[in-house]
Amino acid sequence: MKKETVFGVTAVYKKVPEGYIGYVEEITGVNTQGSTLSETKINLKEALKLIIESNRKLAEKECKLPSTIFRLPNGEIKTGDDIDEKRLPPKTIVLFRK
Repeated sequence: MKKETVFGVTAVYKKVPEGYIGYVEEITGVNTQGSTLSETKINLKEALKLIIESNRKLAEKECKLPSTIFRLPNGEIKTGDDIDEKRLPPKTIVLFRK
């Protein structure tokens, strides 16, 4: 068994009769296989990228953040997609915009 750090996580590689298997200890679902250790390392990096991308997309769907969040000069927070920015008071700060 061989361990190394890849993108800040622990990649584990094991020799099996069919070649190699690889997985990331810290993230469930990031695993792969390959004929050679080199192929398995490449496959594992790709699997990690795909899982991170998928998790990011799921998180964005679940959060359902408004497209824009404003802080008015009096400290009040306004959110929403239908706010007419031209009608907001001067010195309004945009805190978040998709």
